[in-house]
Amino acid sequence: NSLQDFQWGETILKDPDILSGKSEYKLESLLPVGALGKLAYERLAPQLRYLLDQWNTLPTGAPLTIQLNQQLEDLHISGVIAGATTRNFKCMRFGKIRSVDLLSGWIQHLFLCQHLEAPDFKTHLIGKEATYSFSQAEQPEKHLLELKRLFYQGHASPLPFFVQTAYTYAKATLRPSPRARKTPIDLAFAEFTKLVEYPFLIQ
Repeated sequence: NSLQDFQWGETILKDPDILSGKSEYKLESLLPVGALGKLAYERLAPQLRYLLDQWNTLPTGAPLTIQLNQQLEDLHISGVIAGATTRNFKCMRFGKIRSVDLLSGWIQHLFLCQHLEAPDFKTHLIGKEATYSFSQAEQPEKHLLELKRLFYQGHASPLPFFVQTAYTYAKATLRPSPRARKTPIDLAFAEFTKLVEYPFLIQ
C-alpha cells in the first residue's frame, strides 16, 4: 500500500550508504525478503533512483552542524541543525514536498543564512514531483521576526493565509497557467476550504 511504500522509501533514503552511493545492492537488502520484497523493489527502485540522482547532482561541501542559542526579541531559540554543508542544506522526502516541508525548510534556511557567510549558500528540498531551492536570504533575522509575529498573531486571530493557500496564491500569481479559469485569490480560497492539511480547523 502507499503508506507502506512511503515508510520503506523514507527508511531507505535515510541510510548513509544509499545516500553516498557506496552500496549498489543495499537498496534491495533493506526491503522484505521474498516475493513481497521483490515486488516492492520493482515498484520503488525507479523512484528511489530518481531522488538519489537529484541528491547526488547537487554540489556538496564540508559538513556542518549548527548549534542554535539565540534570542528573537522575547523568544529564545535553541536547537541543532544537522546535515548542512558549507555550500548547501539538502532535505529529501519520498513523496511530494508539502507546504509544511517548505515552511520547515525555509525556517531552517533562514537560521543557516544567519550563521554562514556564504553568498551562494542554498537549501534544496527534493521530492518525487519537484525540487525546490532557496537561495541566500538577505536580512534573515527580519524574515524570522516576521514569522514570529505571524505565529503570535495566529494565536489571537485567524491569519489571512495559511501555508498552502499562500503558496497556491503565489504560484498562480508568479507562474500563471494559460488555461487557468480562476483568479489567484479564487484558487487560494479553494485551497483554503479543503482544510486537508489543517485538521485542527473547524469548517
